[in-house]
Amino acid sequence: MYIDKEDKIVKMLLISPHEGDFTYKRPDSSTYVRQVRKNKDDTFYIPLKQLELELNLESTTKQFKPNLNAPHLNILDRYYGKGWKLVDQNLPPH
Repeated sequence: MYIDKEDKIVKMLLISPHEGDFTYKRPDSSTYVRQVRKNKDDTFYIPLKQLELELNLESTTKQFKPNLNAPHLNILDRYYGKGWKLVDQNLPPH
């Protein structure tokens, strides 16, 4: 297998200065991986997962409505009561 000059690197996994995996993408959108290992010949393989389907599914997300009685919301109102006001006590920064 050879690397065509039109093939683009889309992902690199550098393991060390002498070793790494390079994922190439061909103009037809197929991919292959070149494994470079120190003191060994380069090996090539085609990843098993190549197919990407574009699914036009209905959105399953729902609008989030927080529970206003949750303990982490309005904690200052719970601790100090409704209508509390911040009092500047001129405290030094910490």
